[in-house]
Amino acid sequence: MSNTQENMPSYSDSDSEQEATSTSLSNIPISVSKRKCKRGRKTHRKNPYPKWADDVNLEAIENECRARFFDMYASLPSRPKPQPQLSPISRLPTELLLPIFLRAIERPKSPKALPSQFILSAVCKTWHNAVMSSPELWGTLYVSVHMPLGLYRACVAKSAPFPLHVEFFGWSWRYYPLVEACLQVLKRERSRLHTVSGTDGADHKVGLWRAKYLLGWSPRRGVH
Repeated sequence: MSNTQENMPSYSDSDSEQEATSTSLSNIPISVSKRKCKRGRKTHRKNPYPKWADDVNLEAIENECRARFFDMYASLPSRPKPQPQLSPISRLPTELLLPIFLRAIERPKSPKALPSQFILSAVCKTWHNAVMSSPELWGTLYVSVHMPLGLYRACVAKSAPFPLHVEFFGWSWRYYPLVEACLQVLKRERSRLHTVSGTDGADHKVGLWRAKYLLGWSPRRGVH
């Protein structure tokens, strides 16, 4: 029995040695792999800038790119600029524009709005020249309390020698002195004054002036 036990291999010592060896070996690869991963993260970290940006003069590269662009642009064939297309109404001569403009002259919707003549003249240079050189377009005037007296006189003078039609609108009785000043301008234009009328606060004052200076002077005019 003792011989048998002596001949049998002992596993207690060898097992403990193998376990110690395996434990030490298992620790070595793990530590090495972790170090490799850490090193790899440091060495393979992505740089947002290209490599040549660290040691190259960016200004020189920018100048070179700009020079290439201008060389390429200069090599392109030159093309003529397209001519601006005019609308059909802009091609009409002044003789055909005037009848259209005459129908567009109307009372402004607000006393603060500009007369139709000024709105038409502000569209383009062609219309401006047509309106300013056509006195018949100024023969119908809608005068509000906001129109300066000097501008009113200029509009009346611009309409000569064509018939004159004047309407005062948007006035209040508080502005009677200004209405009288406007009517005094018309006294010198009685020979071509066909109609003069007033609405709102100017109706009474215009009616008295018309009865005094127009009805007895020229009944053929049909002034109302």
